[in-house]
Amino acid sequence: MGAQTNADGEQNRTDARNRGPTTTIRRTISWFLQTNIDHSSIQRTSGWTLLLALSITTVIATAVNRYQETYLNVVNPLVETTGTLVHPTLIIYLPLIALVIGGILMRYGSLSWADIGVNKQDFPLGVAMLVGTWILMQFVGAYTLYSNGRPLELSSVWTNVGFLHIFGDFVGQLFGNAPFEEIVFRAVLLVQLFKLVSVRLPRIPARISFAIVLVVSQAIFALYHIPSRLMAGVPIESLLPAVILPFIIGIMLALVYYRTGNIFVPIVLHTFLNSPMMVFGHGSTGMSTVFLLTIGIVVGWPFLESGFDRLSARTGVTA
Repeated sequence: MGAQTNADGEQNRTDARNRGPTTTIRRTISWFLQTNIDHSSIQRTSGWTLLLALSITTVIATAVNRYQETYLNVVNPLVETTGTLVHPTLIIYLPLIALVIGGILMRYGSLSWADIGVNKQDFPLGVAMLVGTWILMQFVGAYTLYSNGRPLELSSVWTNVGFLHIFGDFVGQLFGNAPFEEIVFRAVLLVQLFKLVSVRLPRIPARISFAIVLVVSQAIFALYHIPSRLMAGVPIESLLPAVILPFIIGIMLALVYYRTGNIFVPIVLHTFLNSPMMVFGHGSTGMSTVFLLTIGIVVGWPFLESGFDRLSARTGVTA
């Protein structure tokens, strides 16, 4: 072939630059930060609203942990009457949801249900996630027993603790702790801080802003767990390792929410991480399964969505 013209040569040089390592890194980051959250449709609330919500949450959580014995004495009649079906966790978090989410964030902060990530069209996926994750956990638990040459038998926790206590703890997580923490620390704090930084520091690239906000918001989530760790007897010198796990889990659940745009997905994962409800196998097996599933969603969700899009384009049926 003959020599390339200047225009073609310039184009070739441009293509070469576009295939360079820097561009590859940027494209990888852009892919990693793909999100189903429409930030433009979410109303921004004030930093004072966020500070008030976090302060009230921390004060109440600290008080409950500090006076845990007194709190349990107050709620024990209701707990015992229901056979632990109404769990102390549920009794704590229902008022917190009403006060912090309903009172401070929605009424005082003027946020709507959609602004805090709660959309009714997302609910079916949440239910499917709940059922599918639980079945997957039981399958892994049963396979683990089989592979270790152990008989397939009911987990001892069901006979030692009892069905009502286990189910009550699960309900307390699903309708209390998990939705409260996911809405406050993921759907609200993560998104609102990102919007705040984007407005106040517009020259910072979005990917850098998100990385900063991700770390800061989930560091706050980890620090929020300090009172419960102290009241559980964790010595101060061991406090840092004790909050690293909530920080890591917070990062993963935040990425799940950012990736899927569906708050019910991290709520389900959070619930099973705290209350695995294992019929077969040990609870740690179920929690490990959920953690790996969480990583899988963060990494694989764009591929899954693109597969749904291709299926929809071919069949005309939306997934």
